[in-house]
Amino acid sequence: MEHVSEDEKIILIEDDTVVQRLVETGITTMGLPFESYADPGEGVEAIRRERPALVILDIELPGFNGFEACRRIREFAGTELPIIFLTVKADTKSRLKGFNLGAVDYIPKPFDLKELIARIKVQMKGKRMVDELRREKLVLEMHDAARREMTDLLVHDLKTPLTNLGGTLAMIRTDPAFANSEYRRLIANSGSTAELMLLMLNDILDANQSDSDGKLMAANFELFDVQETIRTLHSILEPKMLAYGITQEISVDPELRRFNSDPSLLLRILMNIFANAIKVSAKGSQVSLHARVDGKNALFEIADRGPGIPEEELGRIFEKFVRLDNGISRRRGNGIGLYFCRLAAKALGGRVWAEGRDGGGSVFFLELPITSSK
Repeated sequence: MEHVSEDEKIILIEDDTVVQRLVETGITTMGLPFESYADPGEGVEAIRRERPALVILDIELPGFNGFEACRRIREFAGTELPIIFLTVKADTKSRLKGFNLGAVDYIPKPFDLKELIARIKVQMKGKRMVDELRREKLVLEMHDAARREMTDLLVHDLKTPLTNLGGTLAMIRTDPAFANSEYRRLIANSGSTAELMLLMLNDILDANQSDSDGKLMAANFELFDVQETIRTLHSILEPKMLAYGITQEISVDPELRRFNSDPSLLLRILMNIFANAIKVSAKGSQVSLHARVDGKNALFEIADRGPGIPEEELGRIFEKFVRLDNGISRRRGNGIGLYFCRLAAKALGGRVWAEGRDGGGSVFFLELPITSSK
């Protein structure tokens, strides 16, 4: 006999005692718990209370009919509970009404018990598969929630020492003992690295928060100087470019001097994309950033001469924890940066995407609405 769980109860609502006994005989041979009710009100309440694995309904019932019983059951059980109609009403109109109410099967009387058992087995097997998938989904969600919680704890623990480190480096830069230009350069590079790490930690926190509450990432809109944001980007990433031997080309359309958006989110989006471009670029190559007005939008383009991204991966790279393992980047990231960019761009009312570049490499585009420009 096929193994079944003891809690896979089947409930029959049927006022004909002969049919009750016949159905009970078939179901007990399957090893399944069974209950039957002649009164539809009592049957519906039992279903509400016990949440069976499957329901079998007659239509001609005292009190209210099986269609009404099906409707009431669907109100509290949703579409997950399989319902089979077992009735003498075999006309097409009744069948259609039953299926429209959410029935998974419709068996006319008189019926063959073997056929009824076979149909019940099909529905029970399908429900077990759905339940197993639901359990697996729940386990994955629990694991993801635990990972987010652990990540948040680690990020919070790391932010404090990094903040202290950045403050200490800023103080050291003003000390006359470090007046030597080489010392100042090294201290500045260390400060930029600490600031970049803090931005990365904030990306992880914001992405996790957006996942957990399902809301758009918070954005603080203000009128700001785009050139200033680009200068900040350059100052933070300059040590990284020098370390990797990467040159840059940056241009900002004069018409895009100031516009209304969130300068912090914009900086972090550009930071992620530009840093990724540096990662995939060969020593001596160039990464470019061009910002211009495109209709009613501000358009930022960051281009590299790296190995490029396969066309089938262009949309997937903005998903969470996606890291391309096919040799595209020799310096692998954490799979959060571009995912954060997608969330942040959406919070700003824009979008981000990537395309292949003629001659090799990739171009990343960030499009943001110019809601208020000067």
